[in-house]
Amino acid sequence: MKEIFTEILSASRTLQAPVSVAYLGPEASFTHAAAQSHFGRSTLFSPQPTIFDVFKQVERKKADWGVVPVENSLEGTVKQALAQCQAWLRKNLPQCSLNETESTAKAAQKVLEDSEGAAIGSNNAASLYGLNIISEGIEDRSSNVTRFLVIGRGKRKRTGSDKTSIFFATRHTPGALYDSLKPFAKKEINLVKIESWLTLWNFESTSSGM
Repeated sequence: MKEIFTEILSASRTLQAPVSVAYLGPEASFTHAAAQSHFGRSTLFSPQPTIFDVFKQVERKKADWGVVPVENSLEGTVKQALAQCQAWLRKNLPQCSLNETESTAKAAQKVLEDSEGAAIGSNNAASLYGLNIISEGIEDRSSNVTRFLVIGRGKRKRTGSDKTSIFFATRHTPGALYDSLKPFAKKEINLVKIESWLTLWNFESTSSGM
């Protein structure tokens, strides 16, 4: 029922003014499927080679919205499909050579060039590229969920079940992260995920602490 209403709203928006959505491509990727599920198939979709390009399209007003994968409930920050199907691969294809690609849809494209190859991907990708489905439901956990972000230039109203992401940098000193997280504890705000990223720092400013 939800899908029907989504398609009706999608067609209605298209009649009023075409809505453009950039997503991490290529076509038939899981991000493409997520974008179609959210906006409906009547929307104008534009596949992008990288997540950065999706943000750039929205920022430069070449797309109204963008859709990008952000987190997987099994593997954390989104990784390749191989990591989510390790148990099945070890049991059924222990001798096979595993090769990562930019996306599952890209893997499906490569199978067209290799008659002895196979790809992990969606039913949409198999249908689009005319591939036979050998096995379904091969993920290690059936409850595995990938979270996607819909990005845009405007602000959205709070729903009451929102998640907030904050990016910040700390000084390269002992206790800097602890000091940054103390306010969350004082306000009794639960953090569901903390992730560190390497940044380029000024060696001159940190050399005194070495």
